[in-house]
Amino acid sequence: MKRRLPINFSPFPVLETERLVLRRVVRSDVEDFFAIRSNPDVMHYILRPLATSHADILAVIDIIDNLIATKTGINWAITLKGENRQIGTIGYLNINESSHRAEVGFVMNANYQRMGYTMEALKAVLDYGFSEMKLHVIEAMVNPDNKASYLLLEKAGFTRAAMFKDYKYHNGKYVDACIYTLMEPE
Repeated sequence: MKRRLPINFSPFPVLETERLVLRRVVRSDVEDFFAIRSNPDVMHYILRPLATSHADILAVIDIIDNLIATKTGINWAITLKGENRQIGTIGYLNINESSHRAEVGFVMNANYQRMGYTMEALKAVLDYGFSEMKLHVIEAMVNPDNKASYLLLEKAGFTRAAMFKDYKYHNGKYVDACIYTLMEPE
């Protein structure tokens, strides 16, 4: 039987890859974060309301800080090495300690999509989830029309585990969802 997950986000775990630094989302990221969360094309498949003000983003940052404090989630700002500007966000939500599971999610600024940055960040976060958090399964919830995201997940080794019709009511309509899963490496 596995022991309790070793969830400890203090000090905040900064992750580095060849081209990226994944660091804590901070209030000074408000402008860069707003550029992401206010873009209807970027947020098309994300089941969150579009940001309409910096106050909306500061509220999201407060939620992220609370997730970290309560050990129920963690989000990293994706930045390019040598630059401190946030180009995306990636992290774990819905951490379930008793089942050793968590849901991974990500969003990238439109100007930095299709450059391999999301996959690079995802690999670092998956490694952290399995090696440091001792997760058994990592899940991702994706709109079945979001081909870019589900292809990225499949390339990272995820498999489609379930499809839910009319999973959530969002922006005046019901939206389907697919659950993708990745098991811890043996």
